[in-house]
Amino acid sequence: MPRAVITGCNKGDTGDPASLKNSYSLMTALVSREDARGDTLSMTPLEVIAFDDKTGLFNFYVFEATATGKPGTVTRFWRNKDGKVMQRRLASGSKTPADAKPHTHDACFRCHVNGAPLMNELAEPWTNWISPKKRLPTVAMSGTTKELVDSASLADMLEGIIRAGTDQYVGGSRAKAGWLNRTRDGLLPGGIAKIVEPLFCETELNYVSSDTRLGLPPQVFFDPAVTANASLAFPNPPAGPRPIPFLFPIRAHHNEAAERALEKRDYVTDGMIAAIRLIDDENDIFSAKRCGVFTDVKRELAKAEGGEADKRLEPRDVKELLKRVIKAAMPTLGLQPARLEYMNARLAGTVADKKQAAYNTELAQRLETMDKSPAAIRARDVARKKAAEGLFPNPANPRPVFPTD
Repeated sequence: MPRAVITGCNKGDTGDPASLKNSYSLMTALVSREDARGDTLSMTPLEVIAFDDKTGLFNFYVFEATATGKPGTVTRFWRNKDGKVMQRRLASGSKTPADAKPHTHDACFRCHVNGAPLMNELAEPWTNWISPKKRLPTVAMSGTTKELVDSASLADMLEGIIRAGTDQYVGGSRAKAGWLNRTRDGLLPGGIAKIVEPLFCETELNYVSSDTRLGLPPQVFFDPAVTANASLAFPNPPAGPRPIPFLFPIRAHHNEAAERALEKRDYVTDGMIAAIRLIDDENDIFSAKRCGVFTDVKRELAKAEGGEADKRLEPRDVKELLKRVIKAAMPTLGLQPARLEYMNARLAGTVADKKQAAYNTELAQRLETMDKSPAAIRARDVARKKAAEGLFPNPANPRPVFPTD
């Protein structure tokens, strides 16, 4: 029962990253009908996202066919500055769209929670995608479905398109465009607290699986954002009929893109970013410690804004507030001595090579004492998936289908 993502046609220089906009500027999803056989992909309705050069956001549409030979119907969905998902419908044969009205269950934004493109298994081995590692048999397929699957591009190509589209959406290319800028300016809901939330807590997820060449995902034990250069020796994945972990939830590209955009605008430094990750270096996501500090950040932001919804804090004010809150929380976090010294140095922006070396040694010692048995790896896999189900409990959600065995 394949699904397909059809992107725009990139006739530019594919060696130029800027040409990827030709692909992500228009994308549609085709989903198989469960009651069909052979030619299962349904051409209607079409769910379409289109990049808006003016706002730097993606516009969402659903196109629905009507009787043969008659115009179809199109409905647009968007999120307003109050956080409500709105819809406006242009019915078949009409020249004027209906008045905008709220949608009852958030429509497209139940899955596209931040309004960006989605590709759950965004990184190698691209589980559930046609990729350099796996083809999809077409022996039981026919018609357009077989044609599309036979000619499909590979997931590593789509990965580049989705990453580029998400970066453009989050960071924007102009002062008033993009998710971060428009949220900061009150054109999308949440304000400053919303744009700094990805530094501390997960708002989306991506997923990665064990692989025969890549081995065990490092996120099973540590956050690679701060531990990658420690040269830690992780165990092999548990043996079995399928990879363990399989579809392991990890930090989303959207949240990492927000982190980079905040640094570019001087809301944080690279040292502050590292210090925030060091709050809980064993969990890239679902960290009670890191999200607990964000609770303090929200409270202090509310005080600084003084209840004025339209008050806009300058980046330097946000930076100092974040430093102050993180510094105040550090004695309560139960950090190992080397991690605490390294975190202090990164937060202060001082030279930290020796402190990082000591921290790397401490990491290796900690890994040595961890339970790395197959049972422990499986338990971490199960716990992450349960947390993902709790993050997105709605019936239509952005999670992949998790295995039940």
